[in-house]
Amino acid sequence: MDKVTHPEFEQYQKHIDTRFDNIDNNINEIKTLLRITSRDLCKKVNSDKLEVLDTVDDKIEASIIKMKYTQNKWFIISIIAIGGMAGRIFGFY
Repeated sequence: MDKVTHPEFEQYQKHIDTRFDNIDNNINEIKTLLRITSRDLCKKVNSDKLEVLDTVDDKIEASIIKMKYTQNKWFIISIIAIGGMAGRIFGFY
């Protein structure tokens, strides 16, 4: 069985400490990247929500305009029909 001398032990210890420091640095870098990525993701989600809301608002507005047009059309047709029936009843033609 080989014995490890004190200088060899110190060398191994420095090597292991360096590796642990590298691991800690990598973990910190990953945490930073995740924070940045989560912020970007939140911004993207918020912008997507706004786009969806704008699209829904546009569709609702188009639907309201179409309903107004349809309502006006039915109103005019109803007036003409009632006028025609009144003309027949009162003998205008």
